[in-house]
Amino acid sequence: MQKYARVLQQRNSLLKRIQAGAKPRPTSSPSGTRSSPTHGGTIYWARADALGHLAIQAEQQMERLSDGLESLTLIYRPSIGGLDQYDAPIDDAEWTGRMLKALQAVRQREIAAGATLVGPHRDDVEVLIDGMPADAFASRAQQRTAALAMRLAEASYLRRALGDDPVVLALDDVLSELDARRRRALLEYIDTFQQTLVTTADIPTVSATSTPAPPAASSSTPARITRFEGE
Repeated sequence: MQKYARVLQQRNSLLKRIQAGAKPRPTSSPSGTRSSPTHGGTIYWARADALGHLAIQAEQQMERLSDGLESLTLIYRPSIGGLDQYDAPIDDAEWTGRMLKALQAVRQREIAAGATLVGPHRDDVEVLIDGMPADAFASRAQQRTAALAMRLAEASYLRRALGDDPVVLALDDVLSELDARRRRALLEYIDTFQQTLVTTADIPTVSATSTPAPPAASSSTPARITRFEGE
C-alpha cells in the first residue's frame, strides 16, 4: 500500500503538470506502463482474496447475530470493473494486466481531471442486507448489526490467517442499539477470544447480558468478560 501510495502521488503530480500544458518525457508517461499497475495488481489480488474469506465470515456472523432472520452480502466493486464469477482475474499478474488496460482506456479523462481515475484507491465494497443496499434501505439497528458482523468477520479472518487470536477485539459501544437476543449472541461469540475490549455507557445492561466467568480450570480456557470499566 505504501509503495502504491507513493506511485499514485507521483502519477497525480505528473497528470496535473500535463493538464497545465507540460509535455511529459517518454519515460514519465502517465499511461500506467510502470509501477502503478504492478503495485495495484498486487493490492487487487490480496484484497479480492481477503474479501472472499471475509464475505463468508460476515454472512455467518450476521446469521448468528440476527438468529437467522437477516442476511448479509459483501460484494467487491473494483474500479476497473468486470469482476464476476465468469470474469475474475485469478492472480496478481492478471489483475495487473486488467489495471493497465483500464488506465490506457481512461488516459485522456485522467489528463482532463488531473488525477488517477482507476486503481485500488477508488474501489468500493457493496453491502447488502436481505439483498438490498444497506445504506439506503436498512434500519439503523440493521446497519449496526451488519457493521458488527463485519468486525467479527475481520477478527475471525485474522485468527485464521495468523493462527492466533487478535490481541484485542475492540468493540466501541456496540451493545447500545442491540436487543437482548443480539447482545447475547455477540457476547457468547467474543467469549471465544483471549482478550476483548468492550466500551459501553450502560454497564448494568452489559453485566446482565454477559456470561459469568467460570472457575479457572486451566490456562487453555477462553477468557470471559468479568469486569467492566467504570465499576
